[in-house]
Amino acid sequence: MQKLIQQRHACNLLASGSDADQLAFEKCLQLATNLSCISEYQGQAYKVWHVDGTQTAHDAINKWRAHEAFNKSIAVTKLLSDADASALHDHFVSVEVAKVDAEIAAMELELGELQKDTDEGPTWPAAVPGYSRPPNRYQVPTWEFFTLKDIFRSEPNQNVRPLEGKDRDDVMEVVAAARQHAEAEEPDLEFLQVRNGYRLFDPQRGMDYMVDLVYKDGATQATVERRVHLCRMVAGTQLMNQVRSLEY
Repeated sequence: MQKLIQQRHACNLLASGSDADQLAFEKCLQLATNLSCISEYQGQAYKVWHVDGTQTAHDAINKWRAHEAFNKSIAVTKLLSDADASALHDHFVSVEVAKVDAEIAAMELELGELQKDTDEGPTWPAAVPGYSRPPNRYQVPTWEFFTLKDIFRSEPNQNVRPLEGKDRDDVMEVVAAARQHAEAEEPDLEFLQVRNGYRLFDPQRGMDYMVDLVYKDGATQATVERRVHLCRMVAGTQLMNQVRSLEY
């Protein structure tokens, strides 16, 4: 930073020339620091994707995304508009999310293999404890039945209550996650209604759900039902916000 301050007069001359702002800034850094650009440092490769002057990033990004070199680049030059910057931001966010998803999938596979050597065998979700074992038959946990209007609890005096407040927020979030999973697996299905669902709290696992959804098959026009199993895992002493889909 001190070098840049000391050489600011040179930067002013560059900025007053006919060079584009990006090129002028690059030249300013090189002149002030007396350093040249390198493509590798401490074993890490740094790649720059250079844009042809006849192209704009937001128009060509769908073609570039097929190139591994573009997806691994740390900079794209030059940008002509805010639309270019926005399109590149969205693309590289999706690239990083895909990397994280791939790492999570690989970790789940590894955990599944490791769990095969345990006494209880593999559990779902991966690395989450199985259902706790009640000390006797009188303390077996019960599933709560719910619709979008009511929830049925195991209570001595009143076993049905309106679905409202935090219970409703919980159920609606789970239903949304169930629909997202089912419709991603079978895009031709047309959602009709939520038939009902069940939930069970386990102190070792968290909250487990089963949601029954009614769809219309787009090909046959027949009414079909899909049951989705979900789990809201315990993290520390709190239920996680994210709902995880298993199967249906």
